[in-house]
Amino acid sequence: MRIFPWLNRFPVGLFAMPVGLLALAGAWRRAAGFGWALALPVASAFAWTGVGLLAVLLLLYGAKCLRHPHTLVAEFNHPLVGSIMALVPLSLLLCTIYFGVPGHVGWLLFTLLALTLQGVIAVRIVAMLTTPSLPVGAVTPALYVPPVGGGLVGGMAFSALGYPGWAALLFGMGLVSWALLEVRVLNRLFEGDMPEGLRPSIGLELAPASVATLAAGTIWPLLPGDVLIVGLGIAAGPIVAVMARYKWWWGVQFSIGFWSFSFPLAALAGAVIEVVHRGGWPPLVGGIALGFASVSIGFLGFKTMRLILQKQLHRSLFAHS
Repeated sequence: MRIFPWLNRFPVGLFAMPVGLLALAGAWRRAAGFGWALALPVASAFAWTGVGLLAVLLLLYGAKCLRHPHTLVAEFNHPLVGSIMALVPLSLLLCTIYFGVPGHVGWLLFTLLALTLQGVIAVRIVAMLTTPSLPVGAVTPALYVPPVGGGLVGGMAFSALGYPGWAALLFGMGLVSWALLEVRVLNRLFEGDMPEGLRPSIGLELAPASVATLAAGTIWPLLPGDVLIVGLGIAAGPIVAVMARYKWWWGVQFSIGFWSFSFPLAALAGAVIEVVHRGGWPPLVGGIALGFASVSIGFLGFKTMRLILQKQLHRSLFAHS
Protein backbone atom coordinates (compact mmCIF):
# COMPACT_ATOMS: atom_id res chain seq x y z
CA MET A 1 0.00 0.00 0.00
CA ARG A 2 1.37 3.38 -0.99
CA ILE A 3 1.76 5.95 1.76
CA PHE A 4 0.85 9.51 0.81
CA PRO A 5 -0.09 8.77 -2.83
CA TRP A 6 -0.34 12.54 -3.40
CA LEU A 7 3.27 13.14 -2.36
CA ASN A 8 4.51 13.69 -5.91
CA ARG A 9 2.00 16.56 -6.20
CA PHE A 10 2.86 18.12 -2.84
CA PRO A 11 2.93 21.88 -3.66
CA VAL A 12 5.97 23.87 -2.61
CA GLY A 13 3.71 26.93 -2.36
CA LEU A 14 2.68 25.72 1.11
CA PHE A 15 5.95 27.17 2.39
CA ALA A 16 4.39 30.62 2.01
CA MET A 17 2.59 29.94 5.29
CA PRO A 18 5.65 29.63 7.58
CA VAL A 19 7.26 32.50 5.66
CA GLY A 20 4.31 34.75 6.50
CA LEU A 21 4.13 33.62 10.12
CA LEU A 22 7.85 34.13 10.75
CA ALA A 23 7.76 37.56 9.14
CA LEU A 24 4.77 38.54 11.28
CA ALA A 25 6.63 37.30 14.36
CA GLY A 26 9.48 39.65 13.49
CA ALA A 27 7.07 42.58 13.19
CA TRP A 28 5.55 41.84 16.60
CA ARG A 29 9.01 41.62 18.14
CA ARG A 30 9.82 45.08 16.79
CA ALA A 31 6.61 46.34 18.41
CA ALA A 32 8.05 45.42 21.82
CA GLY A 33 9.87 48.75 21.55
CA PHE A 34 6.53 50.44 22.17
CA GLY A 35 6.49 48.93 25.64
CA TRP A 36 3.63 46.56 24.85
CA ALA A 37 3.73 43.71 27.36
CA LEU A 38 2.09 41.23 24.97
CA ALA A 39 4.34 41.98 22.00
CA LEU A 40 7.07 39.44 22.77
CA PRO A 41 4.74 36.58 23.80
CA VAL A 42 2.67 37.09 20.65
CA ALA A 43 5.85 37.22 18.55
CA SER A 44 7.08 34.01 20.12
CA ALA A 45 3.75 32.29 19.49
CA PHE A 46 3.80 33.22 15.80
CA ALA A 47 7.47 32.26 15.48
CA TRP A 48 7.13 28.81 17.01
CA THR A 49 3.92 28.13 15.08
CA GLY A 50 5.81 29.00 11.91
CA VAL A 51 8.77 26.79 12.88
CA GLY A 52 6.50 23.85 13.73
CA LEU A 53 4.68 24.16 10.42
CA LEU A 54 7.99 24.56 8.60
CA ALA A 55 9.34 21.35 10.17
CA VAL A 56 6.32 19.36 8.98
CA LEU A 57 6.52 20.79 5.48
CA LEU A 58 10.25 20.13 5.27
CA LEU A 59 9.71 16.48 6.18
CA LEU A 60 7.03 16.06 3.54
CA TYR A 61 8.99 17.96 0.90
CA GLY A 62 12.13 15.99 1.71
CA ALA A 63 10.19 12.76 1.25
CA LYS A 64 8.94 14.06 -2.09
CA CYS A 65 12.49 14.85 -3.20
CA LEU A 66 13.66 11.35 -2.30
CA ARG A 67 10.73 9.42 -3.74
CA HIS A 68 9.99 11.55 -6.81
CA PRO A 69 13.26 13.12 -8.01
CA HIS A 70 12.00 13.40 -11.60
CA THR A 71 9.07 15.51 -10.43
CA LEU A 72 11.48 17.71 -8.51
CA VAL A 73 13.62 18.27 -11.62
CA ALA A 74 10.55 19.13 -13.69
CA GLU A 75 9.37 21.64 -11.09
CA PHE A 76 12.83 23.18 -10.82
CA ASN A 77 12.82 23.82 -14.57
CA HIS A 78 9.30 25.29 -14.51
CA PRO A 79 9.43 29.12 -14.45
CA LEU A 80 6.56 29.54 -11.97
CA VAL A 81 6.96 26.50 -9.71
CA GLY A 82 10.74 26.89 -9.86
CA SER A 83 10.40 30.43 -8.53
CA ILE A 84 8.10 29.34 -5.72
CA MET A 85 10.66 26.72 -4.67
CA ALA A 86 12.72 29.63 -3.32
CA LEU A 87 10.21 29.88 -0.46
CA VAL A 88 11.98 26.90 1.13
CA PRO A 89 15.37 28.60 1.68
CA LEU A 90 13.57 31.91 2.30
CA SER A 91 11.79 30.35 5.29
CA LEU A 92 15.16 29.13 6.61
CA LEU A 93 16.63 32.63 6.31
CA LEU A 94 13.71 34.02 8.28
CA CYS A 95 14.52 31.50 11.01
CA THR A 96 18.03 32.97 11.12
CA ILE A 97 16.64 36.49 11.37
CA TYR A 98 14.41 35.60 14.30
CA PHE A 99 16.45 33.01 16.19
CA GLY A 100 20.02 33.53 14.95
CA VAL A 101 22.85 34.28 17.37
CA PRO A 102 25.61 36.70 16.27
CA GLY A 103 28.96 34.98 15.80
CA HIS A 104 27.48 31.48 16.15
CA VAL A 105 29.18 29.13 13.67
CA GLY A 106 26.19 26.79 13.48
CA TRP A 107 23.84 29.58 12.51
CA LEU A 108 26.35 30.87 9.97
CA LEU A 109 26.59 27.46 8.28
CA PHE A 110 22.80 27.12 8.38
CA THR A 111 22.45 30.51 6.70
CA LEU A 112 25.09 29.77 4.07
CA LEU A 113 23.28 26.54 3.20
CA ALA A 114 19.98 28.41 2.80
CA LEU A 115 21.66 31.07 0.66
CA THR A 116 23.27 28.41 -1.52
CA LEU A 117 19.87 26.86 -2.21
CA GLN A 118 18.42 30.31 -2.85
CA GLY A 119 21.29 31.14 -5.19
CA VAL A 120 20.89 27.99 -7.27
CA ILE A 121 17.21 28.75 -7.81
CA ALA A 122 17.90 32.44 -8.49
CA VAL A 123 20.54 31.66 -11.12
CA ARG A 124 18.08 29.41 -12.91
CA ILE A 125 15.40 32.14 -12.95
CA VAL A 126 17.85 34.82 -14.12
CA ALA A 127 18.98 32.48 -16.91
CA MET A 128 15.36 32.14 -18.03
CA LEU A 129 14.83 35.91 -17.87
CA THR A 130 17.88 36.73 -19.96
CA THR A 131 17.05 34.26 -22.75
CA PRO A 132 13.95 33.76 -24.91
CA SER A 133 13.14 30.56 -22.98
CA LEU A 134 10.70 32.26 -20.58
CA PRO A 135 7.10 32.19 -21.88
CA VAL A 136 5.19 35.45 -21.62
CA GLY A 137 2.47 33.74 -19.59
CA ALA A 138 5.04 32.67 -17.00
CA VAL A 139 5.97 36.25 -16.10
CA THR A 140 4.36 36.74 -12.68
CA PRO A 141 5.36 38.45 -9.41
CA ALA A 142 6.53 35.01 -8.21
CA LEU A 143 9.74 35.69 -10.14
CA TYR A 144 10.73 38.15 -7.40
CA VAL A 145 11.10 35.43 -4.80
CA PRO A 146 14.46 33.82 -5.73
CA PRO A 147 16.74 36.77 -6.59
CA VAL A 148 15.05 39.69 -4.82
CA GLY A 149 13.91 37.74 -1.77
CA GLY A 150 17.25 36.00 -1.48
CA GLY A 151 19.19 39.26 -1.61
CA LEU A 152 17.04 41.33 0.74
CA VAL A 153 16.15 38.64 3.27
CA GLY A 154 19.64 37.18 3.04
CA GLY A 155 21.01 40.62 3.88
CA MET A 156 18.84 40.78 6.98
CA ALA A 157 19.99 37.30 7.97
CA PHE A 158 23.67 38.28 7.74
CA SER A 159 22.93 41.45 9.68
CA ALA A 160 21.32 39.35 12.44
CA LEU A 161 24.50 37.27 12.63
CA GLY A 162 26.75 40.32 12.85
CA TYR A 163 28.14 40.53 9.29
CA PRO A 164 27.12 44.03 8.11
CA GLY A 165 29.45 44.06 5.09
CA TRP A 166 28.04 40.86 3.62
CA ALA A 167 24.56 42.07 4.51
CA ALA A 168 25.09 45.27 2.49
CA LEU A 169 26.42 43.23 -0.45
CA LEU A 170 23.36 41.00 -0.55
CA PHE A 171 21.10 44.02 -0.14
CA GLY A 172 22.64 45.54 -3.26
CA MET A 173 22.18 42.29 -5.16
CA GLY A 174 18.53 42.26 -4.16
CA LEU A 175 18.03 45.83 -5.40
CA VAL A 176 19.65 45.05 -8.76
CA SER A 177 17.45 41.97 -9.13
CA TRP A 178 14.38 44.04 -8.34
CA ALA A 179 15.35 46.58 -11.00
CA LEU A 180 15.89 43.79 -13.52
CA LEU A 181 12.49 42.26 -12.87
CA GLU A 182 10.26 45.23 -12.14
CA VAL A 183 9.72 46.48 -15.68
CA ARG A 184 9.21 42.97 -17.01
CA VAL A 185 6.65 42.04 -14.37
CA LEU A 186 4.77 45.36 -14.50
CA ASN A 187 4.53 45.22 -18.29
CA ARG A 188 2.99 41.77 -18.00
CA LEU A 189 0.48 42.95 -15.39
CA PHE A 190 -0.53 45.94 -17.52
CA GLU A 191 -0.92 43.85 -20.68
CA GLY A 192 -4.04 42.13 -19.41
CA ASP A 193 -5.47 39.61 -16.97
CA MET A 194 -3.35 36.75 -15.74
CA PRO A 195 -4.90 33.26 -15.85
CA GLU A 196 -7.24 32.81 -12.90
CA GLY A 197 -5.06 30.13 -11.30
CA LEU A 198 -2.10 32.53 -11.15
CA ARG A 199 -3.92 35.58 -9.83
CA PRO A 200 -3.33 34.86 -6.12
CA SER A 201 0.39 35.41 -6.73
CA ILE A 202 -0.37 39.12 -7.25
CA GLY A 203 0.31 39.62 -3.53
CA LEU A 204 4.02 39.20 -4.22
CA GLU A 205 3.98 42.44 -6.20
CA LEU A 206 3.77 44.19 -2.82
CA ALA A 207 6.94 42.54 -1.55
CA PRO A 208 10.07 44.18 -3.05
CA ALA A 209 9.59 47.77 -1.85
CA SER A 210 8.29 46.79 1.59
CA VAL A 211 10.98 44.18 2.18
CA ALA A 212 13.71 46.51 0.86
CA THR A 213 12.62 49.24 3.28
CA LEU A 214 12.59 46.81 6.19
CA ALA A 215 15.96 45.37 5.14
CA ALA A 216 17.53 48.83 4.95
CA GLY A 217 16.30 49.62 8.46
CA THR A 218 17.62 46.29 9.74
CA ILE A 219 21.05 46.46 8.13
CA TRP A 220 21.65 50.12 9.03
CA PRO A 221 20.17 50.73 12.50
CA LEU A 222 21.22 54.40 12.43
CA LEU A 223 19.53 55.12 9.11
CA PRO A 224 17.31 58.21 9.53
CA GLY A 225 13.60 57.67 9.64
CA ASP A 226 13.12 60.03 6.69
CA VAL A 227 14.99 57.59 4.44
CA LEU A 228 12.67 54.77 5.48
CA ILE A 229 9.69 57.05 4.85
CA VAL A 230 10.88 57.39 1.26
CA GLY A 231 10.87 53.59 1.10
CA LEU A 232 7.29 53.52 2.35
CA GLY A 233 6.38 56.04 -0.33
CA ILE A 234 7.82 53.75 -2.98
CA ALA A 235 5.94 50.82 -1.46
CA ALA A 236 2.69 52.76 -1.71
CA GLY A 237 2.74 52.49 -5.52
CA PRO A 238 2.42 48.69 -5.73
CA ILE A 239 -0.10 48.71 -2.89
CA VAL A 240 -2.38 51.09 -4.80
CA ALA A 241 -1.89 49.16 -8.04
CA VAL A 242 -2.81 45.82 -6.46
CA MET A 243 -5.73 47.11 -4.41
CA ALA A 244 -7.15 49.05 -7.35
CA ARG A 245 -7.53 45.74 -9.18
CA TYR A 246 -9.24 43.97 -6.26
CA LYS A 247 -12.14 42.84 -8.46
CA TRP A 248 -9.61 40.98 -10.57
CA TRP A 249 -8.29 38.77 -7.76
CA TRP A 250 -10.82 39.06 -4.93
CA GLY A 251 -13.43 37.01 -6.79
CA VAL A 252 -11.06 34.09 -7.32
CA GLN A 253 -11.82 31.01 -5.22
CA PHE A 254 -9.58 30.90 -2.15
CA SER A 255 -6.46 28.82 -2.40
CA ILE A 256 -3.13 28.60 -0.58
CA GLY A 257 -1.75 30.94 -3.23
CA PHE A 258 -3.32 33.88 -1.40
CA TRP A 259 -0.68 33.43 1.30
CA SER A 260 1.45 35.45 -1.14
CA PHE A 261 0.01 38.51 0.63
CA SER A 262 1.27 37.45 4.07
CA PHE A 263 5.00 38.13 3.78
CA PRO A 264 4.66 41.55 2.09
CA LEU A 265 2.08 42.76 4.61
CA ALA A 266 4.17 41.58 7.57
CA ALA A 267 7.28 43.23 6.10
CA LEU A 268 5.34 46.46 5.53
CA ALA A 269 4.17 46.43 9.15
CA GLY A 270 7.76 45.93 10.31
CA ALA A 271 8.94 48.82 8.12
CA VAL A 272 6.22 51.13 9.48
CA ILE A 273 7.21 50.22 13.04
CA GLU A 274 10.83 51.11 12.23
CA VAL A 275 9.66 54.49 10.93
CA VAL A 276 7.70 55.03 14.15
CA HIS A 277 10.82 54.30 16.19
CA ARG A 278 13.03 56.64 14.17
CA GLY A 279 10.76 59.20 12.58
CA GLY A 280 8.72 60.44 15.49
CA TRP A 281 5.44 59.03 14.26
CA PRO A 282 2.96 58.06 17.01
CA PRO A 283 2.98 54.38 18.03
CA LEU A 284 -0.66 54.20 16.97
CA VAL A 285 0.48 54.24 13.33
CA GLY A 286 2.67 51.20 13.92
CA GLY A 287 -0.15 49.53 15.80
CA ILE A 288 -2.56 50.05 12.91
CA ALA A 289 -0.07 48.60 10.40
CA LEU A 290 0.66 45.64 12.65
CA GLY A 291 -3.03 45.10 13.35
CA PHE A 292 -3.87 45.12 9.65
CA ALA A 293 -1.12 42.60 8.87
CA SER A 294 -2.16 40.38 11.78
CA VAL A 295 -5.84 40.43 10.84
CA SER A 296 -5.03 39.73 7.19
CA ILE A 297 -2.81 36.76 8.04
CA GLY A 298 -5.37 35.59 10.60
CA PHE A 299 -7.99 35.70 7.84
CA LEU A 300 -5.75 33.57 5.62
CA GLY A 301 -5.32 31.12 8.48
CA PHE A 302 -9.08 31.02 9.05
CA LYS A 303 -9.78 30.33 5.39
CA THR A 304 -7.13 27.61 5.35
CA MET A 305 -8.53 25.95 8.48
CA ARG A 306 -11.99 26.13 6.96
CA LEU A 307 -10.73 24.21 3.92
CA ILE A 308 -9.21 21.61 6.25
CA LEU A 309 -12.40 21.21 8.29
CA GLN A 310 -14.48 20.92 5.13
CA LYS A 311 -11.97 18.37 3.82
CA GLN A 312 -11.46 20.58 0.79
CA LEU A 313 -7.78 21.40 1.28
CA HIS A 314 -6.58 18.33 -0.61
CA ARG A 315 -8.79 19.14 -3.61
CA SER A 316 -7.81 22.82 -3.46
CA LEU A 317 -4.15 21.91 -3.58
CA PHE A 318 -4.21 19.21 -6.22
CA ALA A 319 -7.18 19.99 -8.43
CA HIS A 320 -4.97 21.61 -11.07
CA SER A 321 -1.94 19.35 -10.64
